[in-house]
Amino acid sequence: MTEFIDYIAQLKQKLSQQKQRGIVRLVGSVSQCYECVYPLIECSLDSSPQGIEHLKIIPFLEPESLSADSVLRKNEWRIKKFRKYLGQECDILIYDAYQGFNADAVAALSGVIKQGGVLILITPPDAKWLAFQDPEQSRFISEKVNVSDIDNNFISHLLSVFENNSNNGVYLYNADKGIADDSLDLTSENNSQKASQRTSQIIQEPTSGGVPNSVTNDVSNGSAEVSFHEYEKSKSDTYKNDNAKKDSPYLTTDQDRVAISITDLLNTKPINSESLNKPDNDIDKSKLQDCLLITADRGRGKSSVIGIAVAQWLNQLSVDRPFNIVVTSSSLDSTGILTEHFSRLLRVTNPTIKFCSPDHIINQSEDFKNNIDLLIIDEAASLPVTVVKELVGLTGKAILATTIHGYEGTGRGFEYKLKPWLKDSFNNYKHEMLTQPVRWTENDDLERIVNQGICFIKEESSPISNTVIQSQVNGAIVSGSAEQRTFIKLSAKQLLQTGQIADVFGLLTEAHYQTSPNDLRAMLDNPDMEIFGLFEDNELIATALISLEGGFEPELDGNLMGDIQKGIRRPRGHLFPQSLLAHCGYANAGYFKYARVVRIAVTPSMQSQGLGSELLANIKSYYESSSAIDFLCTSFGFDIQVLNFWINNAFSPVRLGLKADTSTGLVSIFMAKALNSDAETSLELWQQRCIETINTELETGQRKSQQDAVYLLIQAFEASPPAGYSIWSKNQNWLDLNHLGSYHRSPDSCFFAVQSIFRETLNKPFELLEDKFLNGLSNKELIVNYQCTGEKELVKNIRNQMVKLLNTYVEGLKS
Repeated sequence: MTEFIDYIAQLKQKLSQQKQRGIVRLVGSVSQCYECVYPLIECSLDSSPQGIEHLKIIPFLEPESLSADSVLRKNEWRIKKFRKYLGQECDILIYDAYQGFNADAVAALSGVIKQGGVLILITPPDAKWLAFQDPEQSRFISEKVNVSDIDNNFISHLLSVFENNSNNGVYLYNADKGIADDSLDLTSENNSQKASQRTSQIIQEPTSGGVPNSVTNDVSNGSAEVSFHEYEKSKSDTYKNDNAKKDSPYLTTDQDRVAISITDLLNTKPINSESLNKPDNDIDKSKLQDCLLITADRGRGKSSVIGIAVAQWLNQLSVDRPFNIVVTSSSLDSTGILTEHFSRLLRVTNPTIKFCSPDHIINQSEDFKNNIDLLIIDEAASLPVTVVKELVGLTGKAILATTIHGYEGTGRGFEYKLKPWLKDSFNNYKHEMLTQPVRWTENDDLERIVNQGICFIKEESSPISNTVIQSQVNGAIVSGSAEQRTFIKLSAKQLLQTGQIADVFGLLTEAHYQTSPNDLRAMLDNPDMEIFGLFEDNELIATALISLEGGFEPELDGNLMGDIQKGIRRPRGHLFPQSLLAHCGYANAGYFKYARVVRIAVTPSMQSQGLGSELLANIKSYYESSSAIDFLCTSFGFDIQVLNFWINNAFSPVRLGLKADTSTGLVSIFMAKALNSDAETSLELWQQRCIETINTELETGQRKSQQDAVYLLIQAFEASPPAGYSIWSKNQNWLDLNHLGSYHRSPDSCFFAVQSIFRETLNKPFELLEDKFLNGLSNKELIVNYQCTGEKELVKNIRNQMVKLLNTYVEGLKS
């Protein structure tokens, strides 16, 4: 038997020689696997009198296996805290799949492993892993589905990828029996190495000059932490691209080239009236000024090159005046590396850099916007096109950086949608791409395996699959379409067997900025997810991902529906009916069955040809023929262009959110299309109340930032109330106000109901309610005016006054 620590030592030596990275799948029970990794962790924390450097290991293990201070590590990847490690570096990353296999986390964290490093993935044996009830599955499986009943299609695919790459990037170690890996030539002589030799072999990794890298000893939370900056200061040629300049602060020639473009943009003089009035100028007065777009795959150093280049430019010019840099993104975490590099290198004092969320910038004063000297949008593809357009229009100089695909959930669709607009809208526009990795070599095994197994990214040379998915006896091929197009309902197993899963997922990623590896797992494993495709000449040209929701039983689920209305419960996996219950108070909403369009995508080269509408029409016909669905529905960010698509496909609005998403700057709109007469009756009522609610909110100034889209919505759907609406709406008002006063209904979702009762009440002694619901004062203003300690006390006071108002109104009716 080969001890695990010996095995890792020899594997790391082999990978270092090959300038590769790899995955070690450590198979066994939790206790067996932990017994294998303990010596590695202890070894990395051991302080040797011989001055041996620490090996950096990031262990994502069961918290009890680490120190008492490590409790916060529990399920970090599940709540996205794994992002705090992004941009760091490690030699070994240990991920315990028993605690939940989060595809986003594994894909992202693979990018922090250095050349010669290893991802140790702790898993059950094959059969047990396929039957394993993964804690991660509970995040995307709906309330009514038993986790034990689902198929682990994603893990099945992953195991297939591992098998196909055995000893070619993927290495297996059996925690119970040891390893017999011929490719490593582990002999008995190797197994008898002394502990000191073994430790030295694993830990001591000198630079090309033979001097170990300088590191900092931070063993908090069970790991020996080394910052990315410490590595950069050591400037180990081991990790520099072979073509990189030896005296450059950058690790690749790509970064050198992009840094020059950043400097060129910063050196461009602002356009002023003098330059505009020159007779020979070629400046378009209607266009914006300067923009640089940087795109890259993960691990290419786009954030670091921006931070370094901007700081160096300021240092070289000895800028001693205020120079305000604003960085924005959908996530503060994603900008940390950029700002850290900038702050570390900056040698002058007046320039400032600050992070602001997109909606914060948009809502700031004109003085704030006019004082932005440079706007940097990191992970720009994670923001809607409309938001990015508004942001770049605020300043003369803008740098946009985004990942082509990977853990950020971005896609190449960014290039199809925003890139043409940027090119046409700026006088000085340039697009740069980073392709060379900064921590590993090109053609890296680990990156290839993660792309194949987790991200479903095709290699550039891979052609689009032409495998025909045959019709099934149950009628998988539903109907033919114009020009020999075929509409097919796809199963996860079919997609995996034919290899077309990469086509479907790739198209979804291209078309939607939030598609991520976790979405892929949900698509493959969730039995309430259905996939449809539109094919032309056996090639996928459009696809849609559908979530089946609702369908609760009055006799069995009546209490649950009541709890959702009152704001007490929020069952998983039922976004649409839950929103109608919790935010609109529609008591019957949970009993209908919904097919929610989660994603719909058309091949970019074939967009604007009606294919999306054709696909929707086929999906509608499919569900109508089965009589199993009441509504085809959708929810999306309230953008005019997207709104027009759904209006043109005869979807009706049923709810418009009030709170903008901090990552997009947009509120959500919920729209539906009825597939039977009972559903149509309710939809008419819901649509009418939605439009009346929006009009009420407009009167109190709640929709200022969305006025164009709101007016389009009102113009399209404002109509005479349907039969029975008046009585139904009054009853709905009472229900809403009761849930607001006595339970946990959000005050912001009750504007229409409160205003309705105010119109019928002559005596209005409730000033707080009047200021909130009639005068439209913000919560911040109300907290100050009514001397509340915070929003919690404000909401409590609103509920108390609502109960009194209802009692007063009832007494008035009696008299």
